[in-house]
Amino acid sequence: MLILKSKFHIMTIGLHGKFFETKFCNFIQQIFDSLHQHRINVYISQEFNQVIAESSVEPGNVKIFNRGQDVSHFNFFLSIGGDGTFLDTIT
Repeated sequence: MLILKSKFHIMTIGLHGKFFETKFCNFIQQIFDSLHQHRINVYISQEFNQVIAESSVEPGNVKIFNRGQDVSHFNFFLSIGGDGTFLDTIT
């Protein structure tokens, strides 16, 4: 009998955002819930963590990264906001 072992790679995603209106809390919560449901490692920027801390969003088990920190191990990066937030994310 041949048994194949697959190497399971856990995906890592970074999130960055800025201020958001209360009406978007449910949407942002759904993002975190979906990522955790799929067992994805989630990192959030220190700035976004401060914004979330002042909202009703519960990000769950996340790690914090700071501006200038090496994020080359992230598989994807999500920018939550408008074009200004996107520009802030890539700089």
